[in-house]
Amino acid sequence: MHMLIFLDHPYKLLTPAEVDSVIWAQWPDPDMQPLLFATVKACMVHGPCGALNLNAPCMENGKCTKGYPKPFQAQMNMVKEGYPLYFRPDDHCSFKVGHHDLDNRWIVPYNPFMSVTFDCHINVECGVTFSSLKYVNKYICKGQDRTTLEVSSRRDEIKKYIDGRYISAPESMWQILQFHIHEQQPSITRLQVHLPGQHMVTFDPNEDVEAVQQRAASEQTTLTAFFNANADLGALGVEAHCHTYQEFPQYFTWKPKEKVWALCQRGYALGHMYYVSPTHQQFDMCLNVLRFI
Repeated sequence: MHMLIFLDHPYKLLTPAEVDSVIWAQWPDPDMQPLLFATVKACMVHGPCGALNLNAPCMENGKCTKGYPKPFQAQMNMVKEGYPLYFRPDDHCSFKVGHHDLDNRWIVPYNPFMSVTFDCHINVECGVTFSSLKYVNKYICKGQDRTTLEVSSRRDEIKKYIDGRYISAPESMWQILQFHIHEQQPSITRLQVHLPGQHMVTFDPNEDVEAVQQRAASEQTTLTAFFNANADLGALGVEAHCHTYQEFPQYFTWKPKEKVWALCQRGYALGHMYYVSPTHQQFDMCLNVLRFI
């Protein structure tokens, strides 16, 4: 599992001292913290690799792809790019792991509370920059691993997907039991931006043209329903006057079947307006619509 956790503002890790209080990259005291020490020794020591083990799985072209052993760090440094440089004191403290004595340079960053609670490998990193978020997001969004490879000049996307999809036993069970594979909170509501009569309309090619035109003329979108909500003389209109189009999904629920906005009963969503390119022929007119809403 790769989990990305956003902390509330009062608890965000914004200073080196705050990061040091949550994330460690050093050996714990075996006498004062025996349970934590046992977990770190068993689960949070990298390798060894490099000169100590040239055949380690992380080795590539004679170097560790994970950058171990890390250099000693006298104090935590929140660098502008990549991961922070965690506090790794050169305290001459090392313990035997396998056939080698390893010091703080080999410790994978961890959270003491989580390591003691779950007694397993839990690598904890502080995402202080957007660059450091790339690793976690890459794993969340990468999909399934590809296990087979076929070279062919014929492009068959369906066959390519079937051949490349690997379903492990746990995921198979999860699918059979119809559990949710992915969840996003809060949800995102797409907000249309269009000029009058120029919204997207879906239709059957065999459908009567006049019927399509009549339906399109009376069809409501998130934008036109927004105007209708503001024109309402009741409680809906009073609440609608207090919020912009972008803020609407936080206080209103879009009902796709009825094509109307209704006051939220529980929870909220985030609004995301469709992108309008500045090179679009009618960009200025759309810009006026955006300024109005």
